[in-house]
Amino acid sequence: MDVDQFHSYTSELRLRHRYQWGALPATLVTGLQLMRNNLHRSQLGKGTSGTDFDLTLSQPGWGRNLHFITKNIAFFAENRLLLSPRFSLSPGIWLEGGQSNMSGKISYYQAQQLPNTIKHRFPLLGINAD
Repeated sequence: MDVDQFHSYTSELRLRHRYQWGALPATLVTGLQLMRNNLHRSQLGKGTSGTDFDLTLSQPGWGRNLHFITKNIAFFAENRLLLSPRFSLSPGIWLEGGQSNMSGKISYYQAQQLPNTIKHRFPLLGINAD
């Protein structure tokens, strides 16, 4: 049996600025996104064998019992250029950074073998034609 419990919160602030780039109408959108996720993951438990929905363990303990807390921040910008009434081009960038902290156990690993902090930082670049 596996049970995941998620408690996630995300807030985002966006700013939009419309302007002319020469003769072309354009829109610049920038923003900031903050995210916090609290995940409790219980897996590989021995459940009952009845036909009704039941989350009772028939044997005590979980094979995996993990708790992840992730905090994330992202900055983004996208610039839409209206090249014609029916065609636009939108290049954008997303810069993201954060950290996940893990606690708990996996029955087949020693505690020192598991990373308990995972940091990430990366840019995402993209372009959209519409």
